Amino acid sequence: YAFPRSLVIEFDMYRDSEFGDPSSNHISIMIPERLDQPNTADHSKSQVLATSDIPLLQDGTHIVRIEYDVKNVRWDAFGRDFSADLSPEYLKQHLSGRPGILSVWVDGHRVLLLPMDLIHVVGPDSTR
Repeated sequence: YAFPRSLVIEFDMYRDSEFGDPSSNHISIMIPERLDQPNTADHSKSQVLATSDIPLLQDGTHIVRIEYDVKNVRWDAFGRDFSADLSPEYLKQHLSGRPGILSVWVDGHRVLLLPMDLIHVVGPDSTR
C-alpha cells in the first residue's frame, strides 16, 4: 500500500472494521479512487472487487494463480453485461484503453474476475 498508480491483491485473514474489511477471510483487488493518490487498505477508498467465497486461507497451503489476459479478450463480450458491482465511472475509465481480464485463482478455482486496463492503472509510460 501507500503507492500511487498501483494495484494490490489483498489476501486477508483478519477482519479490521476500521478499514471496512468484508470478512476475516477474503481476497480483494484494491485500486486507489484517484490514481494520483496512494493505495490504501481502506476498502471504502480502494476496493474494486472482493470475495469471501474462498477456502479458509489459514488452513494449510494454497495454490494461487494471478493472470492478466489481453490477447483473448473482446471487451464487448463483458463491458455492458458484466455481472460484478462495478461503478459506471470505473467501467468508463477502463473502456477507453486496452482492456484485459484480471483473474485470481485459488486451488484451481477462479475466485475473482475483473475487466480492467492495467496501463490505465499503473501508467508505466507516464502518459496518463
